[in-house]
Amino acid sequence: MTNHLNQQAKLLDSLWPHCRLLILAFSLVCISQSSVAQNSSDSQLIDSLIMRLSVLELGEEKADVLNQISDVYYDFDWKNATDYAQLSLNLSKKTNYKKGELEPSNRLGELKIANGIHVSECFEYFDRAVKLAMAKDNQEMELKALTNIALAYSLNKDFNESIRYYFLVIDLASDINDKASSAGIFGELGKVLLFYGDITLGLFYFESVLNFETENEFRNSTPANLFAISNG
Repeated sequence: MTNHLNQQAKLLDSLWPHCRLLILAFSLVCISQSSVAQNSSDSQLIDSLIMRLSVLELGEEKADVLNQISDVYYDFDWKNATDYAQLSLNLSKKTNYKKGELEPSNRLGELKIANGIHVSECFEYFDRAVKLAMAKDNQEMELKALTNIALAYSLNKDFNESIRYYFLVIDLASDINDKASSAGIFGELGKVLLFYGDITLGLFYFESVLNFETENEFRNSTPANLFAISNG
C-alpha cells in the first residue's frame, strides 16, 4: 500500500506542470475574453449599470457601480472584468473609499490568475484585500482572499507557502464556523500535500472531506469536493 501511494505521489509530481496548465486553462474557459457565455440578461444588466454610471458623479456610488459591472463581466469577459475592476479600484483610492477597494482588489488578483500569464502579480492585490478585510472585520472576504493566496502559491509550486496559508484559512474558517468552506479547503490542502510529498497528511484531509459530505448526505456537493474524495 505504501509503495503504491509513493508511486502515486511521484506520478502526481511529474504531472504537476500539466495539471497547472489545466487549472489555468479551465480558468480561462470560465472567464473567456471571447464573451461567448454572455446572455441577454447579462447584456441588459450591463447596459442598465452603464446608464447609471452616466448620471453619477465621482464618488462611492460610482465606484460601487463600476465594481458591479466588473462582477457581471467576471464569468465571461476577462478584459472588461479587469478594466472595470481597475476603474472601481482607482476611483475608490482617489476618494479614500476603503470599503470600495476590497472587492475589486480581490477580483483583480483572481483575474491575474485566470489570465495565466501574470500569476505572480496577483499577490499585491490579494495582500491588499486581506488588509482591507481585516480593517473592516469582513471575515468572509478575508477568508476568500487568503484562500486565493494559498491557491496562487500552489500554482507557482511554492508548496511551503501554500500549505502555510491553507492552515491560516482553516483556522479562520473554524473561528467563524464555516464548515462548508473548511471542507473545500481540506480538499485543496490535501492535493497540495500530495504534491509536497506528505501522503499521509494529504489522505487525512481527503478523508475529512468525505466525512463532511457523508454527514451532510452529499447535499450541495461541489465538484472539487467530489474530486478530493475520489483521490482519497
